[in-house]
Amino acid sequence: MFTKLFVPVLLVSSAVIPAFSLPAPLSPSRIFVRDNQGDNNSTQGNGNCSTSQNVVYLNDTASRFPDLVYLAAGNQDFRSAVANSSNPNLLQDLTTNGQHPEYLFLGCSDSRVSEGTIFSAPPGALFTQRNIGNQFQPVDNNAISVLSYGVQSLGVGHIIVMGHYGCGGVAAAMLPRPNTTDDPSRSSVQSWINPIRYTYLNSSRPEIVSFREANENKTSVDYPKFDDPGFRALVEENVKDSVFNILISPMMQQHWNAYIAQEQGQNGTTSSTRRSSDSSAPLKPVYVHGFVYDISTGYVTDLKTSFGPYGAVSQAPPQDAVKRAVAADQHAHGHVHL
Repeated sequence: MFTKLFVPVLLVSSAVIPAFSLPAPLSPSRIFVRDNQGDNNSTQGNGNCSTSQNVVYLNDTASRFPDLVYLAAGNQDFRSAVANSSNPNLLQDLTTNGQHPEYLFLGCSDSRVSEGTIFSAPPGALFTQRNIGNQFQPVDNNAISVLSYGVQSLGVGHIIVMGHYGCGGVAAAMLPRPNTTDDPSRSSVQSWINPIRYTYLNSSRPEIVSFREANENKTSVDYPKFDDPGFRALVEENVKDSVFNILISPMMQQHWNAYIAQEQGQNGTTSSTRRSSDSSAPLKPVYVHGFVYDISTGYVTDLKTSFGPYGAVSQAPPQDAVKRAVAADQHAHGHVHL
């Protein structure tokens, strides 16, 4: 059910309004968690769970930290929704059979852009990496390892880079860099958003140029408004930067080269062109997409920056599009055409 609803959002320019409701923290949920000193694996609130003196109830913790009542109620709602869904054994199935997500999601750490909520996605659907400003940088070992594991071991078919309008990291990159000599925490953030600031200072996109020229040589610049064209444009250009960095990454290039060789029958049966987690599973073509989420409306829009092993993809390819392209093309492509 989820796949049928979700795939069109990824492959074509479209919009989605998320359907969800926040849990009302009316009463604490009796949710069992493992005590640090205990080694019992207790189950959660189904009446058949085994308990011990080391078990701590989340509602007991919430009595000391009332703000946690909201989370306890939310977790209860989540477990009830799974139990009453068309697949009540989802969590057990994922535990037993492991995860096989179709999508790798690179998004922002902003609390307003939770990918599971925006796409009404169940557990097991999205392999995720989030950071300030949804950046994929060649020096970020965390993002690189997520990409490598998602593509090579989990066999994801689509990589989604999703920015969002109103992004604080992007806005900060449009302001004069503050003096952070005596403030290590702010220095870390400023260093992290340097690539976005570089794009801001060097972009030739008219909306960004206009904002930049209007604030040139100012020591104090007002925080950009949510609907400012330059602000929105930089959000979009930042997404494109991360898409481009993924495209040219050695891991992605290696995967696409191996995939093309596999489809052309070159070493197609060797382990080098098979997923590392399953020697019998052929490589997928893997597509990279750039999207933007509007936090004020809930809509997801496509920046039309989708790429596959043979370069730009202007529309959603049929299932056999890549194989037909291989049959029609007598030349082996060893890189992405931008």
